[in-house]
Amino acid sequence: MSRKTEFQASIVAVMARLGGSHLTREARERTAAKFSTLMYEAGYTHLASPADISGKHLRAYVAARQAESPGVRTLQNELAHLRSVLKSVGKQAMTNAAELSNEALGISGGSRLGTKTAMSSEDFLAITERAERQNRPGMAALLRLERHLGLRGNEAIHAREDTLRRWERELQADGRINVLAGTKGGRPRT
Repeated sequence: MSRKTEFQASIVAVMARLGGSHLTREARERTAAKFSTLMYEAGYTHLASPADISGKHLRAYVAARQAESPGVRTLQNELAHLRSVLKSVGKQAMTNAAELSNEALGISGGSRLGTKTAMSSEDFLAITERAERQNRPGMAALLRLERHLGLRGNEAIHAREDTLRRWERELQADGRINVLAGTKGGRPRT
């Protein structure tokens, strides 16, 4: 195994102990792969474990990633992954250092609000009509479930016949439904 691969594996091992949802763990592993690759490309071949990471490495990582033009929120999330690793190996002071804050690294100002907006009623109608013209009534039904009940796509797909009957009873009783299957992280939601 190469030194870079060993270094990446040591970061991933620390990240695995941090827990989190499946998607969070996958995102952390991608960050570990990017970090180890960029560090070795930049000539920091002495890195063997997360304890070897210093401020200059974080600054070099941010500079290299900014050259690739990812979004500000992407960089902020990646730095949060790396900071969580550093905290878990006892480098709390480094993670709280003002010179290594998002603002000091030039990646502040990202918004968590998102950019998605609801589809207009006209567009929704056109899409459901097209699905029905293409003899895809199931697709039209899924779209209607998503739209009218506020479901995510995966939640609508997991709705079986018994689930739909239960939702109908719940809507008649108190105007809301309990979603159990297909939710993010497997957590039930109303």
